[in-house]
Amino acid sequence: MNPIDTLLELFKINKGKVNDNLMNTIITQVIEFSQIPTYNEISSALNKFNKRDFVEIYLRDETDESISITSNSNNESIYNKFVQNNEGLDTRINVNINIKKNNEDIRISIFNIDTFLENFISNSLINNLKFFHFRFSYNSNIIFVNYDNDYMFNTNSMVMINNDKDVTINTIDRDELLERCNSVSNFVNNIEYSLLPNDFSIITTNMNNEFIERLKKIKIIFSLLYIADYSAIDEENIKLKLNGYRNKDYLIKIKDFNYLDKYEEFYKIYEWIFQDANECDKVALTRNVISMYCKYTDILDVDEKTFLAIKSNYNIYLKENVDKYIELKKELTAFIMNTSNQINDIIGNFIGNFEKNIVAFITFILGTIIANIVSDTPLNNIFTKDIITIIFVILLGSLFYLVITIIETYYKFLSYKKNYDDLKESYRDILDEQDIVTIFKNDKEYLKNKKNVRKITVIFSILWITLVIIAFISIVLNYNSEYVKKVIDILYRIVKCI
Repeated sequence: MNPIDTLLELFKINKGKVNDNLMNTIITQVIEFSQIPTYNEISSALNKFNKRDFVEIYLRDETDESISITSNSNNESIYNKFVQNNEGLDTRINVNINIKKNNEDIRISIFNIDTFLENFISNSLINNLKFFHFRFSYNSNIIFVNYDNDYMFNTNSMVMINNDKDVTINTIDRDELLERCNSVSNFVNNIEYSLLPNDFSIITTNMNNEFIERLKKIKIIFSLLYIADYSAIDEENIKLKLNGYRNKDYLIKIKDFNYLDKYEEFYKIYEWIFQDANECDKVALTRNVISMYCKYTDILDVDEKTFLAIKSNYNIYLKENVDKYIELKKELTAFIMNTSNQINDIIGNFIGNFEKNIVAFITFILGTIIANIVSDTPLNNIFTKDIITIIFVILLGSLFYLVITIIETYYKFLSYKKNYDDLKESYRDILDEQDIVTIFKNDKEYLKNKKNVRKITVIFSILWITLVIIAFISIVLNYNSEYVKKVIDILYRIVKCI
């Protein structure tokens, strides 16, 4: 039941006197004093209104005495005094009823749907936008509670219902979608009118009137605003700029722009652009196709063929990108395999140097022994002072060679790491982060190679040094310290001569 009906009946006011709009509802009527109701009747009528609506009844007699009755206060004594002052007089009472709608509440009460819709349409389109922006700044949804008849509609963000029952709206993430729209479009008024075409896209309705047409009109306008590179709107014009196949400016006069079914193509294009990812690629391709199709015509001449062309071009674009992506993946995979082989070469080179060092030392020892055996005058003590001195030099040279091998291995790995990092960085403009992570296996191979190089270097370095120490200790144990001093002295002279 419409809560305002009881008040109208009490004061004998015709429904046509109810002037309803987005912000408040105003009723003005002059009645005979004999028609004035009791305070209890008024209080009972006020209790029928939802607490979100503040109702104020202002009564004034011919002597300009007045009283105000509100839905959240008790004015019974003052009201009774006002009635007493006018009893027995042939007077008339000016009745003014003002229902203020809570701007911050998600629900908006409608008590007279006809004047509500009439006032909405009589407002300029810019004023409509200001209202919706204002309401959406408080809540992500708007619920119109229509007490007057069975009119209803719903969009992605708004709904009209016929009573105060609970309602669930399948909402969109408005903030996230607005951010995506603004990231690819330069809509000058995006702060003033933070609105989306989705907010005004009718899903279901039993209405077929100018109100619905206005919502559809706003939907198409915002679709155009977000498709364009640059866009702006004011009281009179919609300005659009497309930088595509051709750079072109368009000017649409708001007073001449009326919704047509064919304009739904713009919303379909907008929805296609932002329904999934890749809005940057999609919107760039869309601007190219539209600027090509509208080379010599107005942007509003776009038809269903344009959208088909956009989707076809995008499918070709995707196919080309997929082919390039597959080729790129092959190249990257081949590089990763090659670099893995480089790591194996680095490890093999280190181990090879170790083996060469051992073989050289053993070859020297065996050569010395064999030379002594086949000599005409073999020695009882093969390892003479000279031989031992040479062995000391070889051991020191082996340690020096180890240091060189470690440095060489380190710089080879740094070179591998630089090539690996440079490759990843060079493809960041082509591939997204997830693709890079997938292709490079989250650096799994790189970390494995790094670990192997470090492991082999440490193990064989320790083994290398250990063997040198064992050889050195063996010599020291067989000769007194005086001789070791002499050997050191010889080595010093040799180095000095060099």
